[in-house]
Amino acid sequence: MKPPLLRREERGASAVEFALVAPLLLLMLFGIIVTALYFWQHAALNRAAFESARCAAIADTDCADEAAIRSHAVSVAEAAGVTVSEQDVTVELDTSCGGLSSMVSVSVAKNIANPTPGLLPNLPTRLVGESCLPRINRN
Repeated sequence: MKPPLLRREERGASAVEFALVAPLLLLMLFGIIVTALYFWQHAALNRAAFESARCAAIADTDCADEAAIRSHAVSVAEAAGVTVSEQDVTVELDTSCGGLSSMVSVSVAKNIANPTPGLLPNLPTRLVGESCLPRINRN
């Protein structure tokens, strides 16, 4: 047994260790959450672009003109929980993609605010979902 003067008091050591580790754990947690939100919004924008390009490519009556295609993209994005306006949707009805002609191209963009500007200043501020599909001619 050690003499009482040489024994070290260990009460509170766990609290000190937690105080040192907790900020790093919280930073990692919030980093994961922010990254997940970015991926979720990007996936929703890609889905809205794809659904709208498909609607236009098959000449669906819901997507008869560019305004209807934009409206369709906005409704698909909002159904996924991402708010965009019709000005954020770009539609090209007869374009070329990847060397192929007679394609329908739709892109849906969203400006996003960086939730951690001082901590992670290089996060993207604009997400874009794009899709390009061939037009189907129904004769």
